[in-house]
Amino acid sequence: QCICGFVVDLYCACHRIAIELDGGVHDDPEQARYDEMRDRALAYAGISIVRIRNEHVSRESLQRAIEEMLVAKQDCLV
Repeated sequence: QCICGFVVDLYCACHRIAIELDGGVHDDPEQARYDEMRDRALAYAGISIVRIRNEHVSRESLQRAIEEMLVAKQDCLV
């Protein structure tokens, strides 16, 4: 999905949450700097980013990450 000119792995438009599944390439310092810049640009556009390492991906980890982000967003509204 292309959001704000960036391709993200998963995106929930109604909650404005992007989920990124990160493999070993994201350990490279240059890639990490790019990821940080990208995350800041998306956050500036009001999109929350959740990063999950590939080796930790499961249905439960994705559900937990989304639930935690929704709670955090709700707390910001109070």
